[in-house]
Amino acid sequence: MNSVYTTAESDSRASAKAAAVGAGWVSILQGLLIFVPMVVLGAAINWPESLSDPADIALPRLLENEGAVRFGYVAYLIYSILFAVTIALLVRYVKGAALGVLAAVIIGFAMISALARSIGIVRWLVAAAAVLSTTVELFGSDASSLIFFGTTLVQLWFLAVGIWLLVRGRTRIAS
Repeated sequence: MNSVYTTAESDSRASAKAAAVGAGWVSILQGLLIFVPMVVLGAAINWPESLSDPADIALPRLLENEGAVRFGYVAYLIYSILFAVTIALLVRYVKGAALGVLAAVIIGFAMISALARSIGIVRWLVAAAAVLSTTVELFGSDASSLIFFGTTLVQLWFLAVGIWLLVRGRTRIAS
């Protein structure tokens, strides 16, 4: 019977050690990953200072450095999503100290932060694609079909979401 207790205790220690190592590596990655967008975007568009630049200065700079901007913002998006994962792993590791409700609040705020940053970053990557798609007019091509397609796609998305919500609402009411 003593050996069973020792095995369970040993498994618990191994699990705690694995949690510590996993949380440690993810935390190190989280700490270092911010330097990718800072270096890449800083060199390409003077980020984050350039966020307050007027459009006539910012847009040409974005277009000139499109590849670096895209890479930098994708790295920033990964950093932002990884933030919630890092916090969850750290809270899970520390949870042995009986954090309880506070742990859920901490993870909730981390998820809200990651979501808000991710929406902002994706908006810039979506915005970049929209701006670039209409620049074909600068080269003598007609962008009206692109604009029509984009508008139609967005409207179809609204219709699909509306139908989904109606169906979901009816199935919940019927349950």
